[in-house]
Amino acid sequence: MQKNSHAIVEIDGFHWDSFLHPRLFQRVSVELATGEASQALWQCFDPHFQVIDRYAGVAAGTGSLPVIRTWLGYGDDLGEPVFKGLLARVERGESSTTFRAYDMSYVMRLVQKTRYLKGDALQIIKKLVEEAKLKFKGPAKPLKLETHKAMAQDQQTDWQHASELAHDDGLLLWTREDTVFADYPAKVSEPKRTLTYRKDFTILRNFDLAFKVPENKSGRPKGVEVRGRGRGGKRLKGSSDESQRGHEVLRIKKDLATHTKQRATARAQAQKELDREHAFTLSISQLFAELPALRPDVRDTIRLMEVGKLFSGDYLADRVVHEFGPGKLSTTFELYRDVKEN
Repeated sequence: MQKNSHAIVEIDGFHWDSFLHPRLFQRVSVELATGEASQALWQCFDPHFQVIDRYAGVAAGTGSLPVIRTWLGYGDDLGEPVFKGLLARVERGESSTTFRAYDMSYVMRLVQKTRYLKGDALQIIKKLVEEAKLKFKGPAKPLKLETHKAMAQDQQTDWQHASELAHDDGLLLWTREDTVFADYPAKVSEPKRTLTYRKDFTILRNFDLAFKVPENKSGRPKGVEVRGRGRGGKRLKGSSDESQRGHEVLRIKKDLATHTKQRATARAQAQKELDREHAFTLSISQLFAELPALRPDVRDTIRLMEVGKLFSGDYLADRVVHEFGPGKLSTTFELYRDVKEN
């Protein structure tokens, strides 16, 4: 027997519970992403301003940003929150109030700074993250990166600067709870979930399942070549594999801390994987979310079945959106897959 869908939104330590305040809850949405801020939204029925007035100080710009946590699932046991972030906007309609929060890295996006920083890319990103009183977790097997004696942060927010450094080294950034993660582009692995068409998921709109041959345009590198000098001034060159389409990308560094051709090649491949254009893009909706038993997230491998020979197969989740409304809880997956070409 399916239990009733359940949502709890905590703002500044106070819990709003859909079981206790059912008339308040019009919509709760949690969007998990990489490379950009994850976010949560709570729209509540608030005709007499009782909810919004509780946070009048926030709207006036006084005090620190309130922390928002969101739980979604079924029944009473919701486990850990699916989202933690900071309240960024409060919006008002005729009879509703909407609270919008961004993940905890929002504090890194507020102030532009100009300064010089030392270290390699991961060391600098870690420093920026820890200045925001957040935790940092880098890749399990990082490449050896250049050490910068004076890396300029020129009128950028900490998040912009961290993202720029990450991109140059083929890394993605994302935030969950109080931790900022940096890692190389995900690769298809053992599926965490198998979904069968018409049984587990639906296609809501035309064109939600799309395949196109990746175009020969600036956004798709055919190959990436990294050139520089290693130990003792020795010239080094590393190249990624080459696709059938796209353009050549040449990245020239005066000095490489990667003192072997193998290291330079691995870095070139990471940059290519980060920038490549995807051939398959899918959007599917699971009408009954599996929270809290399963917690789908970006970078998970999802296997789709019964959608024909072209579209059936293993995909990577690029975006995961949980939607709660009166009496329902669903999950939408934005998926991608590449053409296997070299």
